[in-house]
Amino acid sequence: MSGGGPTDEPEHPASGSGETARINGNVFRWLIAFAFSMVGDSAYFFALSWAAAQSGSPAEVGLVLGIGAVPRAILMLGGGVVVDRFGPRTVALASDSMRFLIIAGLSAVLVLATPGLWILILVAVLFGVVDAFFMPAVGALPQAICEPHQLVRVQGLRVLVIRTGNTVGPPLAGAILSWGGSAAAFSFIAVLFGASLLLLWHVRIVPLEKPPVEIQLTGEHPAEQAGPGRQLVAGFAYIRSRPVIASLVLTLAMVEIGSIAPLNLGLLLLADENGWGPAGAGWAIAAFGAGAGVSALVLTLLGAVRRAGVTYLISLLVGAAGIAGLAYDGGLLAFIVTSGLIGVALGLNGALAYAFIQHETDPAFIGRVMSVVSVVSFGIGPVGYPMFGALIGVVGLPMAFLCCSGILMVGIVLGVRSAAVRSLTLPSG
Repeated sequence: MSGGGPTDEPEHPASGSGETARINGNVFRWLIAFAFSMVGDSAYFFALSWAAAQSGSPAEVGLVLGIGAVPRAILMLGGGVVVDRFGPRTVALASDSMRFLIIAGLSAVLVLATPGLWILILVAVLFGVVDAFFMPAVGALPQAICEPHQLVRVQGLRVLVIRTGNTVGPPLAGAILSWGGSAAAFSFIAVLFGASLLLLWHVRIVPLEKPPVEIQLTGEHPAEQAGPGRQLVAGFAYIRSRPVIASLVLTLAMVEIGSIAPLNLGLLLLADENGWGPAGAGWAIAAFGAGAGVSALVLTLLGAVRRAGVTYLISLLVGAAGIAGLAYDGGLLAFIVTSGLIGVALGLNGALAYAFIQHETDPAFIGRVMSVVSVVSFGIGPVGYPMFGALIGVVGLPMAFLCCSGILMVGIVLGVRSAAVRSLTLPSG
């Protein structure tokens, strides 16, 4: 190891030590770095929305958020190629550095001046571009820092961190916005990204061996460094050649499209329609986050799941039933309890899906596979917002929830039809 910090060279962080993901210091550093990043991400989107709302109309707020999502979704696929070529740690460090600089630069501009909407659009685009490389890189790291039998526990921790970040980030940003305005909020977000960067610098990884399948799908040895285009095509060919991974990715897409909009926009609209106000919506969103956190915590403590494939499908069925249940007015308490139940089911489902995908993926393709998963998780999901809004306009809010539940049912059918998915297991140790 050269220099003062870790490199992509192997330093046996997990293998042979007998440590579990709960106490392994290397996994812990990755986890806390990921936590800072997730809190920063959710706080960033909240602060960006607020700043845009102060500078423009609702349509312009939508433009700011949408224009940043486009490059993020498009470039995530190429981000996976970059991850596989240069290594997940290298790409995570480079992209996290850029995220820190972009947000720190915005906070400095806001301290010195009151810029127009154009600066927010520029930041949204730049941040979206850089995030397209960070997400697949940080998502590929678990396979490189722990043993296969630890993946369930690590993915449980990952989901717990995501849900906590999504729950903590917005109110934290809101409190700082109320106290010190946009400049203070973005300065705080920059500090979070800086802390994430420092911790990632000290994460050690094990080497990801390149199996012969890379040669089979590209026609070239990895040392020959096929062009990015061929590597991306090989990544899609690899997913198609692995029916279980293809089925999991398609099911994940159905889950994201069918749940993101009703569990964000839908809960707010339902609370408003029933006179429960923002407090009612806040309790429902908190219940969902708490439910997802509970399921992730249980997975973290257990570290293994019997009949994991069947459990995965049952959790998806419960989540679909819960979203359908939101269509019926059972009062505020039922609204909150149903949201919590959905959180438990989809939190368990998401953690298992990521563990399955990483366990089934050859190391040479982990970056490209995780880039596709990132596009599905962070790029396709927001497509549900305009679809959900259009559905409400045509069939009303309750029926829109039922339609979204139907989309999740399509995902269940895809999984049930696959014997490989039904019989999925994960190593335990």
